[in-house]
Amino acid sequence: MQILTKTPIWVWPLLIGLLALGLRASKERWMPAVMIYFMPLLGLLSINNMVALPNQILVWSVFAGFYIVGALAGLRWQAKWTLGKEGGRVQVAGEWLTMITILVVFLTSFLNGLFVAIAPDLVAVPAVYLGLTLIKGTISGIFIGRAVFIWRFMNVDPKIA
Repeated sequence: MQILTKTPIWVWPLLIGLLALGLRASKERWMPAVMIYFMPLLGLLSINNMVALPNQILVWSVFAGFYIVGALAGLRWQAKWTLGKEGGRVQVAGEWLTMITILVVFLTSFLNGLFVAIAPDLVAVPAVYLGLTLIKGTISGIFIGRAVFIWRFMNVDPKIA
C-alpha cells in the first residue's frame, strides 16, 4: 500500500494519458507524421535513471546493442502498419505495440524509482540493472526505428512499405 501512497500524484494522470494514447493507437487512423517523429523522446525518459546505474560502460554497451535490435524491429513492424500518406499525414493500421511499449517504458521507470527508494541494494545487482537496461534499450530503439521508417516513407520512397 505504501507504493501507492508514496508515489507522486502526477504519475497517475500520466499513466491515464499514456493508456489513452495506447488505446488510440489500436485503431486505424490518419495522423500527423510529426507525432511519430516525437515518439523517440519517450525513450529519453529512461536516460535519467540509467546514468545512476553502476558499471556505466557495461550499461551503455548493453543499451546500445539492444537499441540497434529494437530499431531494426521497429523499422520492420512499422512497414506492416503504414498504409498511406497524404500531405504531412500518414495512415496507420491499428496495433497494440504502441500500448505495450509505452507501458513498458512507464513500468521500467517506475520500477527503477521504486527499487532506488525501497531497495537501493537491488539496483546494484547486475541482473536487475542490466535487465532494466536491456528493456529500455530495446523499447527506445523500437521508437526510433518506427520514426525512421515513417520519415523514409514520407520523404524518400513510399514504395518501401
